[in-house]
Amino acid sequence: MLAMAISPAAAEPPLKASLNAMGGIPIAISAWGLDQQSFDAAVSEVGARIEQLEAMISTYRPDSEVSRLNRGETLDSSPADLSFLAFVAKWIAGDTGGAFDITVKPLVELWRSCTAQQRLPTDAEYQAALATVGYGHVSVLLDGTISFDMPGVMLDFGGIAKGYFADEAVALLREAGATRCLVDVGGDIVSWQPADEAAEPFRVGIRHPRGGGEVFAVLSLDGGAVVTSGDYERYYEIGGRRYCHIFDPRTGRPVEGVLSVTLVTRSGIDADAYATAVFVMGPQVGGKFVERNEALEAVIVFDAGSGGLEVYVSPGLLERFELLEAG
Repeated sequence: MLAMAISPAAAEPPLKASLNAMGGIPIAISAWGLDQQSFDAAVSEVGARIEQLEAMISTYRPDSEVSRLNRGETLDSSPADLSFLAFVAKWIAGDTGGAFDITVKPLVELWRSCTAQQRLPTDAEYQAALATVGYGHVSVLLDGTISFDMPGVMLDFGGIAKGYFADEAVALLREAGATRCLVDVGGDIVSWQPADEAAEPFRVGIRHPRGGGEVFAVLSLDGGAVVTSGDYERYYEIGGRRYCHIFDPRTGRPVEGVLSVTLVTRSGIDADAYATAVFVMGPQVGGKFVERNEALEAVIVFDAGSGGLEVYVSPGLLERFELLEAG
């Protein structure tokens, strides 16, 4: 889903470490201002924290709280992290008019099944899947209890998990005493440094969605989160045609015409969710949505027709966006 390259611009080299999560997703950690022992201890805490969260939300682990909820079980008490994630996800779903939704798992399972059979879903299959899709089916009570209003509703936090993991990792590095840090969880990037006019910006490269990994533009950022949703790393292929892995939760259909959305905002969890939502909205609606929200900035690459591509850059990013020359 995400493809980013990053090069922090700072005179002092950072300490670096690598981890893996969620079946092999790479995590790259960079931190400044720590000695090796403190850094290693912080990295161990990051690994333990991410394992704790993954054990809670993974749909591939049958004993996770999310898997239990998806089977129709009632939890005696929901972990605080799970209630927080569900609350944030519901809020963003409402804010985006359902363009982001954590209940799309029935659609994912439908497309996986149809891809294995090398056929497209039927209208009847779409309607059956959509019957249990919709954030309105999920309730999060003040005590943290999560419940569904009908059988068959299933949660999938894949659209915000990596951003949240990156947020939590940065928080632990800051607690350890890092003077600046950057965490990349499978392309979801969260960075932090103290507000200082003399601070060097982090330079984030945006990959061309049709360029085989080539970086076509660079953002200069003081910190925050950068997440790219794209159609080029994950997709369904049926009859020789590729279909985007990102669905419009309101129609069940894969998104067409958008190649990538790079979303910049304060936190990884927000960047992850809003990148998906803007991708679903498309360049016209999505661009206007970003411009109405002062906390969001975006770069949208989309099909302009006749094989050409266009790039939308939100007004707040123009001075921090650098388009690189081809070749």
